[in-house]
Parts: sequence; C-alpha cells; structure tokens
Amino acid sequence: MGLKGTTLLGELSEIFERFPSLDELGLIPAELAEDTAERAKEVFGSGSNSGGSEEGGGIYVSKSKALFVHDDKRLAVAAWCVPPLYITTSTEVKQWRKKIEKNGMLDEKEQVSAENALRALLCINAENYTGWNTRKMMIEMRVEKKGWKKSKKEEKMRKREKDKKEEIQESVQKNERKEEDRTKAEQVLNKERHFLNLVLTKHPKSGETWSHRKWMMLFAVRNGWKGYESVESELATATRCTEVYAKNYFAWSYKYWFLSRFGTNREVEDESNASRDWIRLHISDHAGCHFHQKVAELHLALSLLPPSFFKCEEKRNVKTEVEKEKTRDETGKEEEREIEKEERGESWRGERGDGEGRREEK
Repeated sequence: MGLKGTTLLGELSEIFERFPSLDELGLIPAELAEDTAERAKEVFGSGSNSGGSEEGGGIYVSKSKALFVHDDKRLAVAAWCVPPLYITTSTEVKQWRKKIEKNGMLDEKEQVSAENALRALLCINAENYTGWNTRKMMIEMRVEKKGWKKSKKEEKMRKREKDKKEEIQESVQKNERKEEDRTKAEQVLNKERHFLNLVLTKHPKSGETWSHRKWMMLFAVRNGWKGYESVESELATATRCTEVYAKNYFAWSYKYWFLSRFGTNREVEDESNASRDWIRLHISDHAGCHFHQKVAELHLALSLLPPSFFKCEEKRNVKTEVEKEKTRDETGKEEEREIEKEERGESWRGERGDGEGRREEK
C-alpha cells in the first residue's frame, strides 16, 4: 500500500470528527491490516458487529483495507501506516509552529488543520515535546484570545496609545464577555483532558504527556477553573495508568502532585489507606511505595494544621485536637496569671477591643 501520509492524516482526522468520544487507542499488527472487519473482531472482541452504522455500536473499517478500525469508543491504527503518518504530521507541526512564532496567530481554518496534525502526531509519539509545546500555544490562543509573542508586544503598544475612555469601554465589554469566555475556556480544557486520556491509553508512561497535563491544570486554574471539582476523575485516571503499566513513576508523581494541591484532608486520608492496601498486592512496585510514603507524610502534616488552613475544604466547626490542646494551655496560663494577681492584691480590667487595660489597686 503506497498511500501518502497526507491521505492517512485526512482519513484519521475524519474519524476523529465523526466520533469525538473515542477514548481508547491501539495498534493493529501488519498482517491483520489486510483483512476486513471479520478479523477486526479479534481486536475489539467477539461481541462487536462488523459494518455497523454510525448510530450503532458496530465495527467501522476505513476505506483502504482496515488502516483504521474503530467503533464508537475505541480506535486501532494499522502498524505499517504509522511511519508515513508520523513523517507527515511532524513536518506539518513544525511548519505550523514557525507560522505561530512569526505571525502570532492562526485563523480558524488554520487552527483546525494544526489541531488535526498535532492530534495524530501525539497519538503516535507522546514524547514529542515540540508537539506538546505547540499545543500549549494553541490553547493559549483559544482561551485567552490573543496571539503569542509578537501579538502580545503589539497589544501592549496599542494599550499605551488608547485613551482612558476607550479603556473604560473595553473594561465594561470585557466584564460582559467574562462569563461567556469562561464557558468557552471550560469547553476547550475539557476537550484537552479528553484527548490526554486518549493518549494515555496507548502511552501511560509518557513523561511529556503527564507534564502537559500538569501545565493544563495550572493554566485552567489561572483562568477561573476550580481544580478540586474534578479530583475524583483525575485520581481515577492516574490510578488506571498505574494499573496498566507497572512502576509508572510519572503517573504516581502526578497523582501526588494533584492530590497535594487540590485534594482535601479526607481525600488525602482515603488515598493513604487505599495505597497501603495497593502495595500489599504490588510489593515490588517501588513507585507505588514511594507514593504511599509521601501521602502518609502529607496526611500527618495536614492533620496537625487547623481547619482554616484548607482552602479546598468547607469550613468545619469542630476544632482539631491540636487546637483544643493549645486552647487548654492558653486558658490554664491565663488562670495562673489571674491567681498571681489576686495574691498580689491586683485586678486587671480591660475593655473588649482595646489593646491595653487599666490596672487598679485594691
């Protein structure tokens, strides 16, 4: 099969457009690519139906003899077509990156083309840091609605030239669009999370993928997203990757980072207990043991802090044992001072809110 990489990229982009809910990625051996949907059942299981419609849950075979085999949720790519597809996508990504650095912006049509090339490239090679960095630039363009480097400098120059009236009008319009922009930003970031989950099904130990996921979370927080709203889903994703690939240091590290930054005291305690049970079944997984050690230390440290310290937790009325002990000590010291003053024949009278009181002798 002498298909060009551009043809493969176009067909793969069409699949992603028709089936945006794909959440699992895999490869088909070269000998299987020559067969039809009957052989594709071996990849997806005997329960699938060949030749299903778009609305159904059947197996779909690409136009060129099963180069891409998929159902509504899972996608398999023929192994032999990976090299030409990778060469084409890597070349296109470099060209799009140069254009972004030169012009600062891409129009809507160019963004779609760049998105297709980046998606295919990172599904094949998740360690391509040029692809992830270019994807970061595109996310910033879509969410913050401004260009990169050159356009930012031009924007600063324009701001200096504007009158105060124009700045006031812009601020009013900006506040009106704030809620709409936040909704669009959430859509972009949720789409990015879905794509990262797809990549991790094939590359669960990709350090660049986990690094990009961490950047995405921090970027989302800067744009008004509350990280603790998706703690369970993020922890579940990291846990699944640790099960798929043993001794997955990157997944464990990300899990601890996210938990220590967005998790509550109760969630930290639950993870400490769960990881203790987990390492009993995976005694040789040193990354999991290290995670349990760090989470146990974090839980111990958090248990010694007052409830007001936790930004992600709801306000609690019950004081911790440390606070109670501290209150008892302070109360005992105040009582001792009062007893000493009474023995000296002195009393201390002060008004609430004043820093000083008035001493009277009896």
